[in-house]
Amino acid sequence: MINEYLVMAKIFIALLFLIWFGILDYRTRDIPDKYIWIWGGISIFFFIVSLILYRNILSWFIIYTLLSLMIGPGLFGLLSYFELMGWADFFAVLWITLMFPIPDIYLVNLVHVPLFFHFPPIIPIILYSSLSIALIVLFRGLYSLVRYRKMMPPNASTRDKVALLFTGRVVSVKKYLSMKHYYPLTIPKVEDGKVVFKIRRSFDIYEEYEDYQRELKKLLDNGLIEPEDKIWVTYGIPFIIPLLLGFIFTVLVGDAPLLYLLMII
Repeated sequence: MINEYLVMAKIFIALLFLIWFGILDYRTRDIPDKYIWIWGGISIFFFIVSLILYRNILSWFIIYTLLSLMIGPGLFGLLSYFELMGWADFFAVLWITLMFPIPDIYLVNLVHVPLFFHFPPIIPIILYSSLSIALIVLFRGLYSLVRYRKMMPPNASTRDKVALLFTGRVVSVKKYLSMKHYYPLTIPKVEDGKVVFKIRRSFDIYEEYEDYQRELKKLLDNGLIEPEDKIWVTYGIPFIIPLLLGFIFTVLVGDAPLLYLLMII
């Protein structure tokens, strides 16, 4: 019973921080360091409590913890190092890993699988998060295919078209100048006195969208582009939000889908 109360407390706090961070990430693309470290301190506290609670099976606890740290924070640390993901995402994964280093989160699942083995919780959390991103991208792509397929840049290759459809949307230059946290995928460049739109398939997470807006404003003021000219832009998907979805799904069904899939294979 004590274990279940502890798990419920950890789930509540993790959900609180993930929802809070998700709102901040969506609105401002910035999560203040002090909030990240507050969650970190709470996570370390719960890790120590769990370590004391499971001290009778210390070797099992250590093995699961090491696996969790290598798979979750290890992977996200590499992604953050190579600037493929923000450091806030890494710390969110790290704190979740420390809060749930062992399979005690499965005690409150709606679906239970009567097996001795369970995956470290961070594995289904990351997998479900990635699946939610894939579904979001798929639905976005289908919507764009219907609405924007006739607005493809004439110089777009097949790979460019796929990337634009599944990650972008079309807006006018005038509208883009009033948008926040959107990044252009078709970037106007002046060549031989005229504007040519260069296509890219992604953006750097450390870019500032205001820089592009200033450049477009200059081109607009110089009469090189028109307010109603169309460009492709992308918002990207802040990973904290899919991480929240993956965490909720793990709380509900645990690693049952993965275990059933493993048994089928």
